[in-house]
Amino acid sequence: MSLSVLVVDDDLEVLDLLKKLFEREQFHVDTATDGGAMDAHLAAQTYDVVLLDVMLPGKDGLELCREVRSRNPEVAILIVSAKGDDVDRIVGLEIGADDYLPKPFNSRELLARIKAVMRRKSALSGKKSDSSGSQKLISFGDYTVRTAEMSVVRTATGEPIELTSGEYSLLLAMAERLGRPVDRDTLLNLTQGRDAMPYDRSVDVMIGRLRQKLEKNPGKPTLIKTVRNKGYVLSPTGKEG
Repeated sequence: MSLSVLVVDDDLEVLDLLKKLFEREQFHVDTATDGGAMDAHLAAQTYDVVLLDVMLPGKDGLELCREVRSRNPEVAILIVSAKGDDVDRIVGLEIGADDYLPKPFNSRELLARIKAVMRRKSALSGKKSDSSGSQKLISFGDYTVRTAEMSVVRTATGEPIELTSGEYSLLLAMAERLGRPVDRDTLLNLTQGRDAMPYDRSVDVMIGRLRQKLEKNPGKPTLIKTVRNKGYVLSPTGKEG
């Protein structure tokens, strides 16, 4: 897998280690120590992956993540954070990061996360461009999943709902098990190809984002319900009870 990666970190030793790691994998890699240098690289070329440290001089990694995502919905963004509190990681996912890793991290784990994100994005992109694939329609509440187009639309009007690749993968995993609770570990494995780490809340964060986009009242969800000790269930009707 040949990828282009931009690493943004103000620790020169970390930058050097990551540059050598990615070059061994035959990735094209550029480095930046702050938001200004990052912007210069992004203006000059397109990257498959942006690896962002949270603690940066000037604009922090979370603010930069929001800016990168707004400019380029397709790029894979991974947040890394040395902070003990996982609030930054949760916020990173809420504003559009595809995954996160706490520092210090294992190089094999980092490569595995990057490759898993890229496989997921590649699969979604390939299926969207292949209109000859068999269409499967899964309806729930006021919405329909169109699997051949990798899209979710309002059933009555056909209006598309804008979802990230991670949000779509998570919704599809629940839609294929419509009306049945699916636990967090299963959802994480199905959508990201990995097991949960201790206190991993990435599924919960994406569930929150889906509720914001699909529920009439996200604070009292009727479509994506929490089932205590069992995970989440996608309701066929989207009604209470």
